[in-house]
Amino acid sequence: MNFGIITQRKQLRLHGQSKGDIMGKFRIKLSESDVNIYNNSSILVDTSFHVQVDGYCFPDNLWTDFAYPILCMWADTLLRNRGRLKTEFDLPFMDGPFWIAVKQNGDVLFMEGINGRNDSHVEFSCCCTASELLHELLSVFNKLEKIVLTNEEFQKRDVKEPILNTIDHYKERIKKTLV
Repeated sequence: MNFGIITQRKQLRLHGQSKGDIMGKFRIKLSESDVNIYNNSSILVDTSFHVQVDGYCFPDNLWTDFAYPILCMWADTLLRNRGRLKTEFDLPFMDGPFWIAVKQNGDVLFMEGINGRNDSHVEFSCCCTASELLHELLSVFNKLEKIVLTNEEFQKRDVKEPILNTIDHYKERIKKTLV
């Protein structure tokens, strides 16, 4: 999915390097290896997890976080705000002061990756439609489903079925919204 990366000054600062007008791709990246499962009061799946915009990784390419439930929270937020004319919301990461600030105008989303360490600053900006972002989330839920189905630790820890049921729930909600 192509996204236009935009800024006010036609300059985008990525890791301290200045780039001109960029057309890029926005991806949500999950690692299929290096998966840790926690089953305390809630089920958490910790893995390498980040957003990639035109090759730039946010928070960074080695970032680990709780992909499950973060993906569920992001899907809930996007679905709840779908169709609103003007609104603002955040898509937070759980581990650390990082989030994606979203300004929505109809189906258009303007997103900024915010690094909240020290003085909060924008690490990337991009624009896409809510439909495009929901398609990306659907793709990532499919990847998460594959991880759950192929990693026997999920069965051993007795969390395979609850996670698969939740994934199916979100996939169906997203598909209904995209119709």
